[in-house]
Amino acid sequence: MKTEVLFEEANFEIGYNSETKVLHVSWKGEQNVHSMKRGCEKIVEFMKARDCIKVVNDNTHTNRPWESVDEFVAVHI
Repeated sequence: MKTEVLFEEANFEIGYNSETKVLHVSWKGEQNVHSMKRGCEKIVEFMKARDCIKVVNDNTHTNRPWESVDEFVAVHI
């Protein structure tokens, strides 16, 4: 089955595969605390709504190192 796009903004897109119950998150461009927080909140929202069991997180299309996300998640989520 094809991945259905559930949500899309300039900084990220969230898709869902109903056969595997997996969310596919693609982060794009420049990220900041606001965009990361919004993305993480949306991920949790869709995980609960769709009874997801996994998230595939793709940050290959971001413009800066992703290490700062670990610090953000540890502090804000």
